Amino acid sequence: INAEYMGWFHVPRVTPQTALKMAALHDYTLRQVLNFFRSGKLTVEHFMHGLVERSQKLSGLGAVMLNTLNHDALVAVAEKQDEVLESGAILPPLHGALYVVKDNINVAGMPTSCGTRLLAKHEAAKSARCVERLRRAGAVCMAKANMHELAAGVTCTHGPFGTVSNPYNAEGAEHLAGGSSGGTAAAVASRQALFGLGTDTVGSLRIPASLCGVAALRPTTGRYSGVGVMPISPSRDAVGAMARSVRDVALVDEILQEQQPASPLVAPPTLAGATFGLPRTPFYDDLDSETAAVMEITIRALRSRGAKFVDVAIPDLSELLSRASSPVYRFELRDSIEKFVRLELGLKYSFEDLVDQVSTPLLLRVLEDHLSGRARPPEDVYLAALNTHVPALQSALRECFAKHNIFALLYPTTPLPARPVTPSDKVLLNGTERHAFWSYTRNVDVGSCAGFPCLTLPVGSTTEGFPVGAELMSLPWADRALLQVGVLIEDALPLMPAPSLWQMVEEAEKLQQSTAMQELANMSNEDMHALIKKMSLSHGPTVQAPNKKK
Repeated sequence: INAEYMGWFHVPRVTPQTALKMAALHDYTLRQVLNFFRSGKLTVEHFMHGLVERSQKLSGLGAVMLNTLNHDALVAVAEKQDEVLESGAILPPLHGALYVVKDNINVAGMPTSCGTRLLAKHEAAKSARCVERLRRAGAVCMAKANMHELAAGVTCTHGPFGTVSNPYNAEGAEHLAGGSSGGTAAAVASRQALFGLGTDTVGSLRIPASLCGVAALRPTTGRYSGVGVMPISPSRDAVGAMARSVRDVALVDEILQEQQPASPLVAPPTLAGATFGLPRTPFYDDLDSETAAVMEITIRALRSRGAKFVDVAIPDLSELLSRASSPVYRFELRDSIEKFVRLELGLKYSFEDLVDQVSTPLLLRVLEDHLSGRARPPEDVYLAALNTHVPALQSALRECFAKHNIFALLYPTTPLPARPVTPSDKVLLNGTERHAFWSYTRNVDVGSCAGFPCLTLPVGSTTEGFPVGAELMSLPWADRALLQVGVLIEDALPLMPAPSLWQMVEEAEKLQQSTAMQELANMSNEDMHALIKKMSLSHGPTVQAPNKKK
């Protein structure tokens, strides 16, 4: 891994309990932390303790499922990885990288609840193929991430394991993290993990990434394996990675890719060699005013670096999408979920059993329509969508790319930023209440339906500090080139500031101190002496400064 040179720094001897307060280790990116492991500046165990403690203190976000976080098992894995580091052996590319996994992806020995109560106690016997690839590359799954129940929504609210809150919450108001991979996005944004895995059928990976201010790639459909992952629509589902930088997403992408045919495009060395299409209609229509402002500032900033922009139109896009998109996932949803539960999880539950246990009233109404058959289109409509209308959409997009000689389409990932959590499924956009699902999926659905690679990255913030994401859509199998251009854009824009979570951490620390003091007050003299002896013998890992002669 050609990690950038970070310079030497000195950190005094610490214990795991103080790791969070030390040099803000959790603020470093995946690439930086891997470099620290290899240079001997940091141990996996030290870093792991810090992230575990941070996850415990930020439990109020509802992002990480703490019941899946096995501290003793993580310590054992971290110790083994540190032994490998000390041995000088050749290391796998992601050695020691701690990450979270959306809870509809199997991880051996952990529950796969799919965000629903009925499956909460099931433990996967075998990891999904994508998780296994990461394990072989040295990455460590730290815990499962909360999600929208059964991955059938974009808000991650009111589920059986709690609402996932946006880490950038305005003071006194809980805001949407997005979904259905909201737990992964919130965990990565709040520095509880170096990266995470999510899934995307319509926009479940990129919507929460955009709302939480992280980068995410939905790869060309079929480029990553979906084995061991609960499907919604096998024809269009995709596993994807999230991280705090495009560079980090690219590192993970190298491991996850199952196949990589020759790219139809070559990434330019600088933005001066890139031409982007701006599909003004419908992608820029009826935007939140602050989202629109951030996008215009972004376009000006990239233009100042030499990037070229051209307004493009995709004829009959709305009609094509209406015929190609929802008929596919609505037809496939019920059978796909039921087959996964019975064959992959080895459980005898039916789709009706799952619906009976759904915790979210709004979702219950949607799934009851699937149970009754009302939501499922006729088979001829489904086949026409799959065999005629999806190819027509793909052709229209290819023609747009060829006609204007563009590298990618650029548009806001979502028409609006995070909105407050409410009991309803409505959000406010330009003074009007809209359905959250259709509002947040409007721009991302095109890429999902066509199966084209899409990269979202944070490009700015609203006046309240909520992230705004921009999406790049390129041609199938141009994923690596797309990531390279994403890095160029990332470097041209200001860094996304970290969410201010000091109040939540401070409250957790006060509670922790209060509990500890109560435990000490109730401790016998014998136990007190044993604790003092243990503390005097324990030493945290030392982060050494280098020999200056080197």
